Amino acid sequence: LSAWQMLAALPAAQRSLLAQALGTAAAPPAFDYTVHGGIFLLLDALDAVLPTDLGAWPDYRGAQAEMPAAPLLRLLILANGLGAQLVPLVLQDPLWRSLFAVPPRLSLRELGNWCDALPANRLSHWARQLPRMTPLPAWPLEPQRVSRLLGRAAGVLLQGFARHLTGFGNAGAAHLRQNFLGIGAKVERTGAALTATLARPPLDVILAMSTLSAATLELPWMTPPLLHLRRSSD
Repeated sequence: LSAWQMLAALPAAQRSLLAQALGTAAAPPAFDYTVHGGIFLLLDALDAVLPTDLGAWPDYRGAQAEMPAAPLLRLLILANGLGAQLVPLVLQDPLWRSLFAVPPRLSLRELGNWCDALPANRLSHWARQLPRMTPLPAWPLEPQRVSRLLGRAAGVLLQGFARHLTGFGNAGAAHLRQNFLGIGAKVERTGAALTATLARPPLDVILAMSTLSAATLELPWMTPPLLHLRRSSD
C-alpha cells in the first residue's frame, strides 16, 4: 500500500491526532480511497447508454431502504462495466455508496425484486435505444432481460471508452479492464468539487494520450457535481 492509502485507512480522529503530532493546526484534507477507480474513466460515456425516460422508472423500495431509480441504474451499469463479478463489491464500496447515495440497508436480494417489477414498456424503450450488440456477461438478475440489457449497456459504455484510446478502439472488454480499468483512486473533497487521482494502469502511456485521465467533468446528478480527474505521479 502507498502512504496515502494507509493514511486513508485511518479513522478521521487518528488522522487529526497525527496532524497535531506533526505540528499542524488543521487535519489533512478529507479523502477516500477505492480499488474500483476505473469507474471514474467510464463516467464520461455514461449518459449515452442511459434510457431517456429514466425519470419515469419506478424507484427501488425495499423493506428497510429506498433509492431513486436513476442513481441505482447508473451504478449498476458502471459496475458491470468493470465486470460482472465486481458488481456486488462495487455496491458495497464505501466511496461509491457515498457518491451515489446508496442507503445503508439496500438489500441485494430485494434489488432483484426491483428488477422484476420494472415495467416491460420501459425495458423495451431502453432496448430500442441501445445499439445492437452481443451483451457482455452481466451480474445475474431476474428477469434475465434486465441482465442482458445491463450487459449491452456495459458493452456500449466500454466501446465509448475505447474510442478515446489511440489504437484501442476495437479492444475487447477483458483487455480494457486488465490494462486500463483495474486501478485504484484517491478522492479528495475540496469544497464544491471532487478530485480523483487515478493510479497508473499497465498501459498508462496510452491513457495519458487521451483526455480521460486529466479532465474536468460536470455531473449534475452527483454531489458535488464537479469532478476533476488527475493521474497519479507515483
